[in-house]
Amino acid sequence: MLGSLYTITVDIARMWAKQIRQRLWQWRGIWITAPAMTLAVVVFRLTGALQLLEWATLDQFFRLRPAEPTDSRIVLVDISEADIAQQGWPITDALLAKALTNLKQHQPRAIGLDLYRELPIAPGREQLIQIFESTPNLIGISKVVSNPLGSSVPPPTTLEKLGQVAANDFVLDGDGKLRRVLVSLKDSRNKTITTLGSRLAIMYLKAEGIEVKVLDAKRRQLQLGKAMFQPMQEQDGGYANMEIGGYQILANFRHPIHPFPSISLTDVVNGKIPADLLRDKVVLIGITAESLGDYFYTSYSTMPSDRSAGVSIHANVASQMISAALDDRPLLWSWTEPVEWLWILGWALVGARLGWTLKPPRWTIINLLVANSALVAIAYLLFLQGGWIVVVPPVLAMMGATVVNKAYILWENLNDSFRSLEEYSRTLEQRVEVRTLELSQKNSQLYQEIQERQRAEAALRQSELQLRNQNTVLMSLSRNKALYRGDLTIALREITQAAAYTLGIDRASIWLYDELKTKLCCHDLFEPSDDYHSRGMILTVADHPAYFQALAENWVICINDAQADQKTREFYHSYLAPLGITSLINISIQLGGQNMGILCLEQMGEPRQWTIEEQNFAGSLADLTSLAIEAQARLRAEKALQEAEEKYRSIFENAVEGIFQTTFDGHYLSANPALARIYGYDSPLDLFSRLHNIAQQLYVDPQRRAEFIRLIQIQGEVSVFESQVYRKDGSVIWISENARAVRDERGGLLYYEGIVQDITARKQAEIALRIEQEKSERLLLNILPGAIAERLKQSEDLIEHPAHSRALIADSFESVTVLFADIVNFTTLSANISPANLVGLLNRIFLMFDDLCEKHGLEKIKTIGDAYMVVGGLPQPRPDHAAAIAEMALDMQAEMKQFKTYEGQPIAVRVGINTGAVVAGVIGKKKFIYDLWGDAVNMASRMESHGIAGGIQVTESTYQLLKDQYRFEERGSIQVKGRGEMQTYFLLDRR
Repeated sequence: MLGSLYTITVDIARMWAKQIRQRLWQWRGIWITAPAMTLAVVVFRLTGALQLLEWATLDQFFRLRPAEPTDSRIVLVDISEADIAQQGWPITDALLAKALTNLKQHQPRAIGLDLYRELPIAPGREQLIQIFESTPNLIGISKVVSNPLGSSVPPPTTLEKLGQVAANDFVLDGDGKLRRVLVSLKDSRNKTITTLGSRLAIMYLKAEGIEVKVLDAKRRQLQLGKAMFQPMQEQDGGYANMEIGGYQILANFRHPIHPFPSISLTDVVNGKIPADLLRDKVVLIGITAESLGDYFYTSYSTMPSDRSAGVSIHANVASQMISAALDDRPLLWSWTEPVEWLWILGWALVGARLGWTLKPPRWTIINLLVANSALVAIAYLLFLQGGWIVVVPPVLAMMGATVVNKAYILWENLNDSFRSLEEYSRTLEQRVEVRTLELSQKNSQLYQEIQERQRAEAALRQSELQLRNQNTVLMSLSRNKALYRGDLTIALREITQAAAYTLGIDRASIWLYDELKTKLCCHDLFEPSDDYHSRGMILTVADHPAYFQALAENWVICINDAQADQKTREFYHSYLAPLGITSLINISIQLGGQNMGILCLEQMGEPRQWTIEEQNFAGSLADLTSLAIEAQARLRAEKALQEAEEKYRSIFENAVEGIFQTTFDGHYLSANPALARIYGYDSPLDLFSRLHNIAQQLYVDPQRRAEFIRLIQIQGEVSVFESQVYRKDGSVIWISENARAVRDERGGLLYYEGIVQDITARKQAEIALRIEQEKSERLLLNILPGAIAERLKQSEDLIEHPAHSRALIADSFESVTVLFADIVNFTTLSANISPANLVGLLNRIFLMFDDLCEKHGLEKIKTIGDAYMVVGGLPQPRPDHAAAIAEMALDMQAEMKQFKTYEGQPIAVRVGINTGAVVAGVIGKKKFIYDLWGDAVNMASRMESHGIAGGIQVTESTYQLLKDQYRFEERGSIQVKGRGEMQTYFLLDRR
């Protein structure tokens, strides 16, 4: 068993080894070409030949990157051409000292002076030195290294002693652009000195509690807040054998359009500095005037004029370090060399795979373009995350591998073609002999096929002749007017006769079902031997169930041997054998999806093989039969429709009500004479010729037409739609419309139709009735309060049947205020004037009182002779009833002081007021009045009768309610009839 297991294992291993060898050989072009091309490209890259292309790619990525927001933590003080024109050049020490003094007042966190100041520029040297000594956050510059950009320049002596000096050195690439910056470098004394931008960034971050930490001294890795700094190496990114003096990092500059806020030197000197522009910011003072030449090309430079000022470079370095430490803005990084080699190898494998294919070269080119686009897109996406990944080497490796493999494949195919050609030439003679034999055999087969084709063509010509004859007959029948006039008998004769003569058969007949589909009736049978038509035979379902079942299941019944077929065995003894019928075709006659009957074609004597053309011809005859049946039905329907239209027209013309059809936009489609008469027109034609816009010309209110359409759209119809319309003569009448919308099968609106009634007489009667009702309502409201009048109208049963003990209306009120007013010496006055003048005088006084009553929302109860009674707090209770009565009483006395009789004599009134509970209601059967009862009413009357002329006397209960709002005079105790001694007061005025 162990031996068998070992044998199986060995066999599997050999099989896998064989498959691996096959796969390795199959893909040899990939495994060999990709590493070789990678090695060649890497070696070529180390020579530096690809640096310019890589730099150009990096520059393009910078220009494509979206612009970042302005970094407001850094502010530039520009020395522009305009500043030089105003302040002169070089800037004097006095002017610089004044500028620094003004900057210090705004408390910036760090100040960078990007100006060489090793020599004095009079005047103002002493002032400047004092500013240097008193400004610990001021950093000056020196040029540490002599290079093609210029010789070394010493720093200001004062700032050097204070340790406030930074380097102003830059590193340029071979094409003159600045893509890397120095964080620090060593001077001639081997002392490390930071550059201006990095020094300012460190000072800014120190105030944030962030200082530089050394992570790995050997590898010079530094930690600054959230960012980890590592110096560049010789092969970083697209560089090859780069000079790496000092502590260099890749520059990650912001877009040159508004990267930082700025202010001119002139504005600083003049003190025109916004309040919050500089506080806790990094301020850099430097030259931006192009005439002084302190400009550098960067990745954003595309034209000779696209340069960045040196002070802007320092600002970008500071911003890069601050943003990395605080905002986690990525520093530019690159892969190590091994990782880059794998990156190049991966794309070389892609190119080798694209070339190792048999596809046409154009597809290889398209795939290569797609792969290159993907490579560049990946590199750009990584760049957006801070990565500088080489692009040119993998592109070269991929394209080279593709070209090499494609050339090898083409060379292999060419060799295979040569070998195939040689093999073909060796076997050509043998193949010619075989081919000659095959051609001889095919010639024999071709001769037989030609004979068969000639026979087929003869049969086809015969069939075409028959088809042409059948088509001629069908065309003749289709133009035969007998089929469309509705005379079914003549039409069926034409069809059966055409079928018999065209097909050369013995019998042709048409059978139609009855309404219940229980039997077939022969409507025409034509026998060409006798040129004879007959009809009247009947076949029933009960007698021939199998045959009727076959007709229901089959549109065509084509039987070559009718006497033996199961479908027609039922007719053998009664029909087929006596007449000698051997073959037949039955075609269903279809109309509107319904089986209306059959077309029957019968052959006697020898059985007949029905061709497909003959069956199709029979089917066409059946279709013509259905058209004849449809024509008969249409003729009957047209007659019925004509009769219905005549009835409708009689109703339409003689109707009393107006009948109309209108379009959506307001045109009449039809109208009957009654409608024309209603609208005052001579005829419907007169109506059509004058009314073109129903909404504007017919309706008094044009919006009624829009409302009419809106209701129909919502409800589908309108009923009793009443409107005022203009008649032809301009008079206005009332109409009532009932209408509906008529729509097509898809729901689209066709027109509106309806009827119109003249309701002018009814409307006039309704208006007259409403006017009379309104008069009665006003008269009732002048007698009774509104709420009481409404209740009284709802108590019709009490009015019609008052023979019971309870009142019509009775309510109790716990607290109301009652006022009585009486004219002083009225008896004497009435004796001296005529009755008419007396009544007129009372009317003038009481009309004035009525107006005051309405003004204060009080309820007038009644007048008794020269007495006037009013109450507050009913029938609708109100909390301020006493105050309202008091206001009316004061107004009454004020008005009466101005009132004079016709003879010019003054008139005085006495007013009495009391507050308490009362009962109010309506009693009696006729001449209703709303009245009050209770002790409170009696006491108000006593207050009036015991009062004085021109005075307002109130009881204790009323005084208690009003004492805080009005001024009173205590009258004292008086003798009141029925009550004895009572304390009363005179109401004088408002407080």
